[in-house]
Amino acid sequence: MTKKKVWIDTDFSVGMTRDKRDGYCDVDDGFAVLQLMKAENVEICGISAVFGNTSIENSYPLSQEMSKEFAMGEIPVFRGAGEAINLKEANSNEAVEALAEALRKQPIIDYGHWSGN
Repeated sequence: MTKKKVWIDTDFSVGMTRDKRDGYCDVDDGFAVLQLMKAENVEICGISAVFGNTSIENSYPLSQEMSKEFAMGEIPVFRGAGEAINLKEANSNEAVEALAEALRKQPIIDYGHWSGN
């Protein structure tokens, strides 16, 4: 069976307080990524942790924890955008560089940002 190679860009925020409004974040990203981690026909090549429902200071360590706990740390996690990009001054980041390098090696499906917003 050929596995589909995917890259996940997510704002993991499972149970964290919301960044710009009251309340707690839901589990949709965590549940979706966990399903992909356990899928026999999917190989996750990397995870970009970004801001969104919560800050990058929450999303990045949560993404690392997901890889460690559910994929034995075998899925690399990269720190992505911590704020909205100003297209006039677009700068790269660790996650952008890692995805570019992975794409130079092989085709990958980018499942994009999982946010329900």
